[in-house]
Parts: sequence; C-alpha cells; structure tokens
Amino acid sequence: MSDTATLPKPEKRKPLTRVQFATLILQQDGRCGCGCGIKLQADRIIDEHIQALDFLGSNDLSNRSLWNRDCSKRKTAGDLSEAAKGKRIRGETGQRARREKRGHGLIKSRPFAKPLIAVSESRDPNAWQKPVSKLSKKHPGYVKRGFR
Repeated sequence: MSDTATLPKPEKRKPLTRVQFATLILQQDGRCGCGCGIKLQADRIIDEHIQALDFLGSNDLSNRSLWNRDCSKRKTAGDLSEAAKGKRIRGETGQRARREKRGHGLIKSRPFAKPLIAVSESRDPNAWQKPVSKLSKKHPGYVKRGFR
C-alpha cells in the first residue's frame, strides 16, 4: 500500500505516577471508570486508556481512568482485534512486515508468455489458445503457398 507511510504510529504507554494515580482515584470517588459503579479494590485496579493508544489515544490524564480488572478484560478483548488490524494496515505485522524486516522487498512474480491470439479470434470464445507461429498450419491466418 502506498498510504501506509502516512499513517501515524501510536504513542508508547507511560505508567502513571503516584500523584496521577491519586488524582484519578479522587476524581472517580474510588469507583470503576467504566460506569458500572463497583468500588475499586487495591489489588484489582487496572489503569486503562479511554481511547486506546492503538486508536491514536494519548497518555494524558484526561484519557486515563482506573478500572476494575474484570471490566478492563472486557474492554481489552473488544479492542484487540481492531488494534491488530491497525498494526497490519500500518505494516507493523504480517507477511509484508516480516519480509521487510529480513531485508527482502516485495514478492517478485515470474514473467509469463502472453498469447498471440485474442479470445475473439479463436474458435472457442471461452478459451485462450496456445501461441502459434504465423508460419504454422495451425495458425488461423495460414495460407498455403505453392513453389514456383
């Protein structure tokens, strides 16, 4: 694809500082950020990006919230297939990325012989004929000539 070079790469994930973590806990009143209302427990808190980094979300505090681990798993499961598609489109994964990583270019195809006789000239309009020399008796334009 020619437009893969113009697609922006997502930011790398940055961990929350203690101050940012405390700010989010106070903003959310100690409740899950997904809206389910579950009170967060210290050992089951996950820092989530509201708009995932793969979808060009940012690491800003306005794009972060604290979620319960179970809610986070559901959100992440929904985001994974779309994130994988984004990586394929950007050329980060897939066969094309592996070939470029190894130093190979695009797959080269072998040349093939093109038929000399078009479909409209052949007897069977649904099939191509094998190329035939104009001097051959099998050529449709062959004319028998006598010797002088």
